[in-house]
Amino acid sequence: EHLRLMLREQPSLAVVTRGCLECAVQLVKLGANCKAVYKLGNSPGESLSLLQSLGTDNKNAFQLANMSKKVELIRTMKLFKSEKDKIRLVHCRCGSRLPWKECHTAKEPESHYSKANDDDETLCWRFSPVATCYCPFNNNKTYYKCCWSDEAAYQNDSTGKIVRSKKILIDDSNREYFERLREMKRH
Repeated sequence: EHLRLMLREQPSLAVVTRGCLECAVQLVKLGANCKAVYKLGNSPGESLSLLQSLGTDNKNAFQLANMSKKVELIRTMKLFKSEKDKIRLVHCRCGSRLPWKECHTAKEPESHYSKANDDDETLCWRFSPVATCYCPFNNNKTYYKCCWSDEAAYQNDSTGKIVRSKKILIDDSNREYFERLREMKRH
């Protein structure tokens, strides 16, 4: 009701809210954590009181989507609700709007996601292939043209932390060592 009154007084806000809807849908398709809780905090301001009056404080993305009654967003969130579906459907971060399996990891043996972070609950997605590489030798190259084939890097969206896994060719000279290492990790 509050939003409807605002749109009646300022019709240009409709364009803004449409753009926000498209952005929210794309964030979900990129693997955003929809269980994260939105906290406004207590900083003073006009926008804060407006958001508090809308009842958006301490809600997660699913609750906010239901409040918005935007069918496209709710439908997208339902498609991506389970971890298994999210892994299967999440889009590549290069901007193609294609699933990872049809884009940059189509020919790659390693996965486009990892749980190698502090809590093992949050999925970390493969670092964007078109982002500037994080290595000290990149010379402003993209990750795909720099370190993509040498190591897989995954980023935790909540913390920004990058987790890397180096690719090592296993042959007869080092196979026994890596098998023992793998056994030690299991126990």
